[in-house]
Amino acid sequence: MDVGTGQSKVCIDAHRDQDWIRCVAYSPDGKKIGTCSDDHIISIWDAENGERLLEPLEGHTDVVMSIEFSPGGSFLVSGTV
Repeated sequence: MDVGTGQSKVCIDAHRDQDWIRCVAYSPDGKKIGTCSDDHIISIWDAENGERLLEPLEGHTDVVMSIEFSPGGSFLVSGTV
């Protein structure tokens, strides 16, 4: 959402099965959005058009509660419960 106008900028069709999204993070350059959810998946999205940039990142065996991009935006760290 554009905080100046209140207009929605992009809508992301996030995670399967309508699971709770636990965390959202912008990359430092503002071009990517990362999401994580109860479905144990991390997704990376284009911040301009909401399209998924990569296949979902799977491998966690529990709910992913947090994600953070590195300062340069090249890496992503995640944490579970």
